[in-house]
Parts: sequence; C-alpha cells; structure tokens
Amino acid sequence: MKQPALTRLLLTLGCALGGPALAQSHDHAHHAHHSEHSETSSKHATDHSTHDHAQHEHHTPSGPALAPITDADRAAAFPDLGGMSMADHGMDDDAIYFKTLVDGLEWRRARDGGSGRFGWNATTWIGRDINKLWLKTSGERRSGRTGSAHIEALWGHAIGPWWDTVAGIRHDSRPGPSQTRAAIGMQGLAPYQFEVDAMLYLGGPGQAELSLHAEYELLLTWRWILTPSLATGVTASSDPRHGVESGWSGVETGIKLRYEIRPDLAPYIGYIRHDAGNVPEAEQGGQWVAGLRFWF
Repeated sequence: MKQPALTRLLLTLGCALGGPALAQSHDHAHHAHHSEHSETSSKHATDHSTHDHAQHEHHTPSGPALAPITDADRAAAFPDLGGMSMADHGMDDDAIYFKTLVDGLEWRRARDGGSGRFGWNATTWIGRDINKLWLKTSGERRSGRTGSAHIEALWGHAIGPWWDTVAGIRHDSRPGPSQTRAAIGMQGLAPYQFEVDAMLYLGGPGQAELSLHAEYELLLTWRWILTPSLATGVTASSDPRHGVESGWSGVETGIKLRYEIRPDLAPYIGYIRHDAGNVPEAEQGGQWVAGLRFWF
C-alpha cells in the first residue's frame, strides 16, 4: 500500500514542476507557427500587390501616336472657293454704304410778322468707312420765291474714328447771281458729343468765308430729344450782289425738341434767334419753327 502511495506522490511532484515548461514550450511553438503564418501571408500579399501593379502597368493605355497632317487634310480644312470673296457671302468689311438725312423740312414764322417761310436742310453721303462723297443742300423760300439756296459736293476722308476732312465745291444759286466757290473743312464729333461742322469757302473777288456750326443732342427719354445749336461765321470782304457784308456774321442760337415716332421719323418744334453781327436788322431776332426730320 505504501509503494503505490509513494508512486502517486512522485508523479504529482513531477507534473507540478514540469507543467510551466511544457506550457512555455507549447506557447513558443504556437508563436512560431503564428509568425510563420504571418510571414507567409505578408509574402503572399506582397506578391499579389506586385502582380497587380505589373498587371496595371501592362494594361495602362499609352494612346496612339498622332498621324502627320497631309495635303489632303489641309485641302479639306481650307477648300478652294473658286474665286469667290467674302463679299459674295454678305461679309464684306469694305462695303459701300448710303444714307440721306433730311435734318429739317420746316415752316418758319417770319420775324417781321409777314408770311412764313419754308426751309430745308439735307445731307446725303455714299461711300466706305474711310472715303465718302457728301452732298449737302439748304435754303429758304418765302411767298413762292427762293430767298437763299446752296448745294455742296464734297469728298470726305476719315482722319480718325470721329473726324473727316472734306474738300470740294459749293454752288450758291440765291441770293443774287449764282456763284461757285471752293470748299474745304472738317466735320465730326467733338468731346462731350458735340457735332461740329467747320467750313472755309474761297472764291469770287477776294472773297473768303468761314462758317462754324455745332449742335448737341440731349436724350430726355427714348423718344423725346432736345437739340440746342449754335452757328457763327466771318466774311473777309463785302459782296453787295449777294447781300454779304464783311466781318462777323453774329451768332445764331437755336433749340429744337423732337419726338421720334420711329428712329428714322420725327416731327419737331423749336426756336431760332439771330443776334448781332453784320446781317440786316430784318434778319435779326427770334422765330418759331416746326418741321419734320427723317432719314433713309
């Protein structure tokens, strides 16, 4: 009975002393197995990533090379128009333009209280942006008779975006015997939108005349437009045949109010006054006017 009990005691002590070592050995073996598994997994992942990167590089398109431009490509892009110009397609940058402006067909109340007068003022131009032919006429009739009338034929050349130089002739049929003089001047748009017309007329027995006209359009509304104006001049010598005295011709001021039924059609009323200067007293003073302005 004692031997079996001693045997059991020795076995119990052996198990107690050998248990931690066996457990440590088991844990070490398990850790080694886990590390080996991790290294294997990491290597597999690395190999897979390398394979995917190589596969990606293998399938990345580099794009086809552009073919050189041939004569056939150029011919297709720029076809032969067969001698046609841009003007044949309505796109001529140097086209010829035409316009007539009748600045006034108006009735003028007589200053002396007698019968009224009928006056006109019109301008026609034809040409291109740089060079134009200008035709101008103005005059006045009273009691069925023409008191004054003149016409100008001028060649204009643009010297800037807003100014033209003009040169040509002026023919006066009234008053007095008809006469023709040379004409030279400038016309255009001055600063602050003033329309200016400055002309020098040369001809006759030592006769020279300088005239200046300026006006400004004030837009009250889209249809109502107020136009103040100023005119003056100087004559070098007297000409009794045409009722012209030498010296300063005074100042003619005016103001007109027009209503644009359409941009090209507008009736108006106004007031004109001529003061000072060498004109006869009968031509001085103020007068009411009413008329029609149109263009085409």
